[in-house]
Amino acid sequence: MPPNADAQMPKLELNDQMVIDDDHTGVIDLASRVAYEDQETSKFKLQMRLDSLEDAFLKPTDARVTDGSSLYTANENSIKTASAIAPAVASTIDAKAIEDDIKTFAESSKVLMKALDEISQIHPFIAVTVLAFRAVITLELKRRDNDQKIVAIKLTMKDMMSALLELRNIKDPAQTAPDGTNIQGRMEGLMQQIATDIIACGNACDAYAKKNVIVKVLKSPIWEGRLADYVTIFEQHRIAIIFSLSIHTSLGVDSANRTLSSVHQNVQSVDQKLNTLLLFRTLDSPHEKEIMKVVSAKGGPKACLDDDAILKELMTMSRSKVPPNPTASKGARSDAADRLAFAKVKKETKEDVDVFLEENMVHFERKLELQKRQIVKQIENVVIREGDRVISALSGPHDRIIDSDLHAIWKEMGWRGSVKARHFVLALHDYFHEKYGEARNPDIIDHLRSPSPALSETVSDVADDLNPSLAFAFADNHTKRRAEDQWALAYINILRVQAVLEAFDDDATGLISIKEVNMFSSSRPENWTLTSWLAYWAAGWHYSVWDYKVKINTIVKTMFNRLDSVLPVNRNLVDRYIGSYYAFTRLELLLRSVRPYEAQDENDLQRKVQPYIEEEEQRLRSTLESVAWDIDTIDTVALITGPERIEKYLFPLLYLVLRRHMQIIGLACTEVLAEFELDHASEALYYIFCAADDRIAKLSAIFKNYNLDVSTQLGNFALGMFQFLHNPALAAKEDEDSAFVSDYSDDSLNQTDTSILKYGPQGDEFDRAAYEIIDGEPISGLDVASAGLSIMKGIWSGAYFYSNIEKTDGLMQINVHMSSEDGSFDGRGADGLDTFTVSGHVKHTTEGDMEIRFVKDYTRLQLGEKISWTYHGNIDVTTGTINGQWGNEEYGDLGTFRLGQAPAWAHQFRYSSSELQENAARARWSFAICSAIYEGKQRLWSWSFFKNRRINRKRFLELFKRRELTNAWNFAQKFYLAEEEVKELQLLESSFTPADARFYHAIGRSEVRRLCVHFNAYCDACSSTIIDRRAACLICIFDDFSNQVDLCNSCINEAVQNRQFTHSPLHDMVQASRVVQNRDKRSWITSAREAATRGKFAISRPKQLEGADVNVDPKWRCSCCDDPITMPCWFCVTCVPEIFICDACNTANVPCLKDNHTEAHALVRLNNSAAAENSTIESRLLSLENRFGEDWKAMSERLGRLEQRFENHENVMNDRFTVLETKVDGRLAAVEGLLSLIVSKLSS
Repeated sequence: MPPNADAQMPKLELNDQMVIDDDHTGVIDLASRVAYEDQETSKFKLQMRLDSLEDAFLKPTDARVTDGSSLYTANENSIKTASAIAPAVASTIDAKAIEDDIKTFAESSKVLMKALDEISQIHPFIAVTVLAFRAVITLELKRRDNDQKIVAIKLTMKDMMSALLELRNIKDPAQTAPDGTNIQGRMEGLMQQIATDIIACGNACDAYAKKNVIVKVLKSPIWEGRLADYVTIFEQHRIAIIFSLSIHTSLGVDSANRTLSSVHQNVQSVDQKLNTLLLFRTLDSPHEKEIMKVVSAKGGPKACLDDDAILKELMTMSRSKVPPNPTASKGARSDAADRLAFAKVKKETKEDVDVFLEENMVHFERKLELQKRQIVKQIENVVIREGDRVISALSGPHDRIIDSDLHAIWKEMGWRGSVKARHFVLALHDYFHEKYGEARNPDIIDHLRSPSPALSETVSDVADDLNPSLAFAFADNHTKRRAEDQWALAYINILRVQAVLEAFDDDATGLISIKEVNMFSSSRPENWTLTSWLAYWAAGWHYSVWDYKVKINTIVKTMFNRLDSVLPVNRNLVDRYIGSYYAFTRLELLLRSVRPYEAQDENDLQRKVQPYIEEEEQRLRSTLESVAWDIDTIDTVALITGPERIEKYLFPLLYLVLRRHMQIIGLACTEVLAEFELDHASEALYYIFCAADDRIAKLSAIFKNYNLDVSTQLGNFALGMFQFLHNPALAAKEDEDSAFVSDYSDDSLNQTDTSILKYGPQGDEFDRAAYEIIDGEPISGLDVASAGLSIMKGIWSGAYFYSNIEKTDGLMQINVHMSSEDGSFDGRGADGLDTFTVSGHVKHTTEGDMEIRFVKDYTRLQLGEKISWTYHGNIDVTTGTINGQWGNEEYGDLGTFRLGQAPAWAHQFRYSSSELQENAARARWSFAICSAIYEGKQRLWSWSFFKNRRINRKRFLELFKRRELTNAWNFAQKFYLAEEEVKELQLLESSFTPADARFYHAIGRSEVRRLCVHFNAYCDACSSTIIDRRAACLICIFDDFSNQVDLCNSCINEAVQNRQFTHSPLHDMVQASRVVQNRDKRSWITSAREAATRGKFAISRPKQLEGADVNVDPKWRCSCCDDPITMPCWFCVTCVPEIFICDACNTANVPCLKDNHTEAHALVRLNNSAAAENSTIESRLLSLENRFGEDWKAMSERLGRLEQRFENHENVMNDRFTVLETKVDGRLAAVEGLLSLIVSKLSS
């Protein structure tokens, strides 16, 4: 508020002169006038706030120069550390100095940003650069895992920005240099460029930070080269800033020339980028160095990139050093190569860095813009809050408190810098009940002249100067305020001490500081009184958390209800999302932890707080939309929620995110989703819970520091929401299904829009568009040798192969529709992946050969990314063929390719080079005959032609699915393709036309996605991921259902023996053809045991007749083959009347003849009770013997080690006693000698 605000106050009528102390600051100013009066006064209040903000930026230049100079002087040492890294990089690498600067990065950054803020008020033209710098650095400071290489780059950015501090010496921005240009005109364009480069650097660092450590190592030359470029760029900008400032400062032109000269020598003498790359080697983490050693031993990055086995080995090696996969499921094999993590790493190793940086820039700019808005909002809030209460001379710590009520309490109690939280809350309770507790209306004059705690001292002073009319109006308004606050007093009581305490005690130390008091009072919504804000945290927040819990329950319940409606091709994606332990399972633990909200009838409270709850929800929704709902790191979570503690916004954030995920699952019922669509959804939940884990870790450290039981304290803190997340064993087992029970309904969950999909709908899963004809004219009549540089026009076909791996994507066919005399050409084509466009050129070499180079750009984006490859080679005009390599600039050559003029289908009969050398005539005749026969059968639609196509297609799909599954999941060696099968698959792939290859690949991918992959279990017999049907033993299982024997369909008759169980094939088992989520395992096993009892009882008795006069076969028969049932057999858990299936039909997967039975029904395997019981007793005894033997062996080993340790200690003690005896004997001898000497002297 301006000092003379009262003088500027417009003349108001009587009603407009009612001034209320809106913020309880003790000062009546324009910002607190007539808060609930007419619209004109509200507009006047807003205008004054804007004026105060404007006044802050219109402060006299000299004053701001003084502030900036004094700030620089006070923090000169901290600011100078920002310039420390450039000399170290530019000359010699002083790793110790750089590491020290990295450690102080956060502190020195904050000092530099504050100084630059002061300078930007003097010279507003640098504001765009300062804001970009501040936003990028603030995002970096929020990052949980700071990479030292990234921090080193940001240090060079700070070095450049610190050069702008010399602007403090230019007091007159309008001052012109000898060339007639002022400082703004000279540097404005440079500032814009620097801001652009800062954002680009921030994007590169953000993209690099997202990469897996394996990708960072394997592609380090590319990524680190991009980062090192910014060191050179920022150094050049620093030089430009110094030169521009030298002209306008007292240094003058001669100094500028000297600066340029020294800079020139510096730039010429040092290869800065090379030094930066050397610096990066010193900053490699121990884990990166360990991976580098393995990569070097395996033949270097290229060899590792080409070999999936090495990549999986590197991933296994790094799994214990990196955060767990967000989509992993607890209970799955921990040492298996995770399919999605491996696919993501493979994808990252193949992507073009420049393309990824361009794509990441879209998301980074969203986060940057959000951060800028928060910075601007903080600045505005600071300006407005500083006007809340005028703080004059400080007579004690209480004078630093902004709110007048809290100031009065602090002053009355005589507290210093902090106070015990419980004492503070009790004093708060007494103060407000004394202030507002009485129902009487006090005498107005007494209220003004003799203030009680209801009015602050400052208000009384102002009231003395008011005329009687204004005094009566003021008192009446205050009475209304007190009446409005009556509802809040009911919640500020002893029973809610803990809730109010937590609202103030931000760090959970049990002490409340002045800073925390000011933060609490400043965070309250506009037009909220302090008592209303206290009531919200005392009870309203609990109501909001419980309300969101009910809504989340509804969403999760709807997700489970929609599982049966999900398209089969999307079923695995949805199952994997719901079963992800590190996200969804922990959601259930969170919901179980929250204390129930029992005061459901408090309508007054709910009516008061609901608008604020909705406003905060809308704020979070807008923030999520600004980052396109892409929560890709834990830093993004902090950016979305703001500086507040995560528990304040955890439930509304989860509600909004899960609501969107529910809409995606709704689309999964009608649209084909991209494979990674729901994996990104799981990642969002994972990073939200990572933020919660960070908070739990900090709270646990505080509680341990005070010698408190962590579990007990977390059970009381924040409604107990963190207790089960910290210790899942405390979750109530008997209420396992209760977390997702809700009567709340939300019709908007059924509203779906494909625009919410990150990768969009995938359209036809079978890619029927593959058979669109590529138009073109045959080339058979073209004289290639005389065609010149226009040789490429027409249709070309051939294949391309990957180096070092037995793989091809099928044939490639290109139609060149434009080929000019200068050698350039354009066209379109297709291969086994997709359609594409080509553009390139042909030229003659000095040796007289014809060289070709063209780029192949795929038409459609692959998972949102543009894919393109470069082909280069030579044209053999004699044979009409093109041979060469393909790849790109980033990866180099990845393989070879061959193009010719024969039709695409004819390449399956093409002879090899060895066959041509052995007998050229036979090879050519064989090729011509086979091609002619094939073409004839194709044109005549011969039955043998379609029969062979069918055989090849089925064999290809069989091999293709095995290859994809073994590459994606963990399987025993027997499931992998043999060497002959690998060659057979490659031959089949290289024989298909582009249309057939695309169509067959699409069918194969669809069938793989439709398979039921039990990602949360593995076979205890062969250690493979279970595909299709999962069998679990009903006997070999822990009482808490945490572990059991699982078998795949191939090993269902195998015996299993391990430390936990001794399983026999005679045990009763339950089989599932759908994924059983871990949370459903209890009900799955329990219902199966009940069904086993019913089935055995039914099979032991003849089938019951429906009527006495009806002739019914009393024997139970198989519902598939109708043969009589004998044990072992299978019994449906769900169907009524009973359904039995013989063991042979179940093994062969014969369809059931009963209409009411479906594949989704669980089946129980029934064995002979006596044999099973004997087997069970024997297996249990054997298991006990094995465990006893192992335990006895372990105990014997421990006893042996203990005896050895005792023996070692005994030897050590003997040695020490020997040394001690020697020392004692020596000292006793010395004492005796001394005594003898004394006696001899005395006697003499």
